[in-house]
Amino acid sequence: PPSFSELKGDLLAKLAQSPDQALQSEAVRTLQQSPRPEAIPVLLRLADDAGVDVAVRADAVSALCAVVPHEAPLPRDVEALLLRFARGDIPMSDASQK
Repeated sequence: PPSFSELKGDLLAKLAQSPDQALQSEAVRTLQQSPRPEAIPVLLRLADDAGVDVAVRADAVSALCAVVPHEAPLPRDVEALLLRFARGDIPMSDASQK
């Protein structure tokens, strides 16, 4: 489970940067469900990294929306990233996939 004590934030951050897409995806899902404060910066980096697989980036964007309590305002950096995606300033696919 995401609250498992062995799944420390630095380990999840390292797994999120793995070249293995499956590990990245699982790290994103775990961060989405975890109460760890370091989840938001890790998810922001993944979502904003054009070198990361599109599916993982999309999962990171979705996870960002889920990790912030619904009654709380979005942190400014999360809101700014989401607005950049909405405006099309950040393409979800890279040029090599066109």
